Amino acid sequence: TLSAFFQSKYEMTQGQWKNFQGINPSYYDSERYGSSCNRGRKAWSALHPVEQVSWIDCEKAMERLGLSLPSEAQWEYGARAGTSTPWWPGKEAALLAEAGNVSDAYAKDHGGSFGLWESWDDGNTCHAEVGSYLPNGFGLHDVHGNASEWCLDGFDDSFYRQGAIKDPVSPPGGSSVRVSRGGGFDYAASYARSAFR
Repeated sequence: TLSAFFQSKYEMTQGQWKNFQGINPSYYDSERYGSSCNRGRKAWSALHPVEQVSWIDCEKAMERLGLSLPSEAQWEYGARAGTSTPWWPGKEAALLAEAGNVSDAYAKDHGGSFGLWESWDDGNTCHAEVGSYLPNGFGLHDVHGNASEWCLDGFDDSFYRQGAIKDPVSPPGGSSVRVSRGGGFDYAASYARSAFR
């Protein structure tokens, strides 16, 4: 059971991170992102999601902004948007072609070196500008693929087996591993399922 909460419609962008932190730590930044990374041959923009940031850096940045990383339960509730299927668009992974950016045929044919490729073409080899894919029923974009999202929780495989809890958060201090959700552009669709952790 979750209390009411706000959740961003978009992943944090490289531009937002740089404006707030003074640096852009992303690997696919203005120098490494090429127009061949997408079907439209669009150049890099500051609207691409920030990546290569640690959980600790994210937690500190969110605290300074008066925000918080979502708990794992909040993330999944938002990602599902009332659905019970593996991905919010439905049971078939191929529905992600319009709703999520995962490792696919376009990446395979345009220099992606991830090893597992889906058969469809979502138009990107690496991450896309945030909001490039369809939003789910709650209006949230990129919950499947693009860039993995950190959650507030520490990783505890038995935490959710305890039964019903109000506003559950597995204490981060109880684990050296943190939870990320949603998969990314370099993951197969199975790693972008709503329940995958």
